[in-house]
Amino acid sequence: DWAESFVATTLLLKPLIDHLILVRWPQQASKSDDPRLPLIAASLYEDCRWHADLNFGLARNLAAANPDNRVIINDAVERWQPVTHAAVAALSHSLIGDAEVTSPPELQALLRGEA
Repeated sequence: DWAESFVATTLLLKPLIDHLILVRWPQQASKSDDPRLPLIAASLYEDCRWHADLNFGLARNLAAANPDNRVIINDAVERWQPVTHAAVAALSHSLIGDAEVTSPPELQALLRGEA
């Protein structure tokens, strides 16, 4: 359904992929004396952060508007967070040799019910 898809892709998967591809990978590139990729990626990541702020704001508003929405969001996070973390960890390991994956702070705040 729409809510589960929104949570899985927009709140879970996209922020992890954005951080991996536009922050962590360029950090590796800069260690290999590539000065351009980090600059380009930083600019693109600013746009991704704007999208994340918008999407997490929407999720906070949905959760605040109706307690049932918070349950739906939390259930979808419980169902999809392990899957998205495992997928991005595998990609991260292949791309940069490190499988560390951390959820964005906005997700943790949303789950705690913080505005």
